[in-house]
Amino acid sequence: MPHPSFSVVIPCHNRSELLVRALRSCLSQTASPLEVIVVDDASEPSLADSVAALRGEFDRRGITLTCLRRAVNGGPGAARNDGWASARGDYIAFLDSDDLWHPDKLAVVAAALGRSPALCAFHGHETLPEKADALRTSVAPAQFDTRLVGTLRGLLRNYAPTPCMVVRRSVEDRFDESMRYVEDHDLWLRVSRRGPRMRRVSRALARASRRRRISLPASRVFTRAGTDRAAIQRCVPADARPRPSRSSTADRADG
Repeated sequence: MPHPSFSVVIPCHNRSELLVRALRSCLSQTASPLEVIVVDDASEPSLADSVAALRGEFDRRGITLTCLRRAVNGGPGAARNDGWASARGDYIAFLDSDDLWHPDKLAVVAAALGRSPALCAFHGHETLPEKADALRTSVAPAQFDTRLVGTLRGLLRNYAPTPCMVVRRSVEDRFDESMRYVEDHDLWLRVSRRGPRMRRVSRALARASRRRRISLPASRVFTRAGTDRAAIQRCVPADARPRPSRSSTADRADG
């Protein structure tokens, strides 16, 4: 099966220097995307000049570079949805302006999806601390079943921050624009209900900035995943189930 094409969507608000770094991360890919869509989320000043300065380099690589401008700041979910709406690739690859990709990210994910098409693919990442410490690698969990999540651990924690997730363009779900945080975890859970199994790539192919990775409260996780705690617990061996803390109920254990 031929490898899929990718539309890269980058939301950005007032971070032109970081945006240029992220765009160069796209240029460094060994397998070029079809297009890169920057969504300027009402930045002041506009990001148009920063994008225009790199357009020649993208043109020489045969990559379409587009900058969409939002008149009113809507947050990352709204900006990503705008980029998604104008995308032409088979899959949407999300990248935040303060994150980077490994040069082989799109090549590796394309090969994985070419062998086994899926609604989504996700991979591990490296976290760059604020201080000059060693990178901490996070590898995506092996089991993330789209019909019934196989482990509480894989459900309650967001193992796929935005630059690690690729979603088929035709998926009907979109980011919840009312959410300013954890909108990515929320979307992955809703997409996971559609099947088939998400495609997991066990390499760290992104470098995420050092920022707090928040997950949804457990009660909302179960609602979004379309199942309940009892059903998930039945899939987890008794000795692998998390024990509720003394100070919180099981439903509030993560939030």
